[in-house]
Amino acid sequence: GTRDFSEEFASYGLPCPGIMVTLVCIMEFGIAAVFTAGIIVPDLVFLTSLALAALMVLAVLARIKGNEHWHKMMPATIFGLVSVGCMVIDQSADVSDAVLGDLTSFHGRIWLTMCVMVGDLVTMGVTVYRYRIFVEEK
Repeated sequence: GTRDFSEEFASYGLPCPGIMVTLVCIMEFGIAAVFTAGIIVPDLVFLTSLALAALMVLAVLARIKGNEHWHKMMPATIFGLVSVGCMVIDQSADVSDAVLGDLTSFHGRIWLTMCVMVGDLVTMGVTVYRYRIFVEEK
């Protein structure tokens, strides 16, 4: 179900929870956009993966501070580990003889980036719409 993130952030002891929710959302979507651009510009992957891993560590620590059940920490833990994996994987390969090798070509990466961006925009729209409904019902 839908939950109130400002109440959740307040349980972590964060100052100005309403403002923190907005800042975290802007940061997450900004990093996601740069991370997606890393499909075309592989040099962006390492730094965005590092930033995402650091944010996921902070998310896990916040959940620990909020005395939440361990299963609520799993998404942040998994995304943090995936981010570390992305830092380790060689992003410089441009040619591949793999079955999905077309995706590593420049045109394949542009196509993939456009698909991910459309998915991101739809997800952002649905999230904002559902949150507005949630806030109006309160």
